[in-house]
Amino acid sequence: MKGHREIIREMESLARRYRTDAGFKARMDADPGATLRGEGYDRVLPEKASVSLHLDDEKTRHIVFPPRPIPASAMKDENLGGLSGGYCGGCVCFFGNPFMNPDTCA
Repeated sequence: MKGHREIIREMESLARRYRTDAGFKARMDADPGATLRGEGYDRVLPEKASVSLHLDDEKTRHIVFPPRPIPASAMKDENLGGLSGGYCGGCVCFFGNPFMNPDTCA
């Protein structure tokens, strides 16, 4: 499993690529889910999940809350593996995010 800092580096790399690669930007704007799945992120995106792209700017910040936790009684065995280890999989934390300190993000 990837560490939190490695995930941050990957997300920062995607953000830089979005800003510098016109073809990648066009694909992300048109269909971010298909683009990310095509880039190998299908392992972290549920097959039928939709993906929305929102861009922060000087006047707008987006806050995304993770989904409500599944009650333990409704969990399947394959879901239980993600409960241990302290992996932060419900958010994407950027060093430049004014709302998040990556050293304290669990």
